Amino acid sequence: MIRKSNSFLSDLENATQRKDIKERTVKYIELIDNEKNVSNLEKNSAIASYLADVLKHIVLEIKSTEVRVNLRPSSAELLIKGEDGYYENSKLICYGGVLVIPYIRLPEDLQGKGVFSRFIDIILDVAKNYNISIIEVDTVENPKLRRILEKREFKLVSITNPYLPDSYIQETENFVKPYDMVKLL
Repeated sequence: MIRKSNSFLSDLENATQRKDIKERTVKYIELIDNEKNVSNLEKNSAIASYLADVLKHIVLEIKSTEVRVNLRPSSAELLIKGEDGYYENSKLICYGGVLVIPYIRLPEDLQGKGVFSRFIDIILDVAKNYNISIIEVDTVENPKLRRILEKREFKLVSITNPYLPDSYIQETENFVKPYDMVKLL
């Protein structure tokens, strides 16, 4: 995932020993962000995988269930098993100081338990302090997220889907913009 020197590895280990998950996350991201000897791709991959682990930790604190994490360059996907035996998936992508949350889906038995708001709370805390200053989310998929962000006085600005080529967007007059950019005020 990320090439670590002995001192950097030691710092990361100390950061992840902190009991408070929010404090631990802020410290971890700070260390990754300030590390000079790794590429941006490695940093983005490290942040995406760590935040996936944070979401997994929050889920497992509430309920003992199976949570699988699939890591790819700059992204992480979580599969969370519900009581019905089916998996719901969530995806996190990190690039250039931007965290993209295309969707976070939870099984029915985990909905309404504060998983989502607690995770977003941690993300926003990190965004306020370090270079992850913008969060893009699909609020069509996550209407609850819009309410959480508005309560915390974040400004929502519509943007086009970052995964479509510019030419497609320019040629489509009535293009629906499912993504929102969330910028700190």
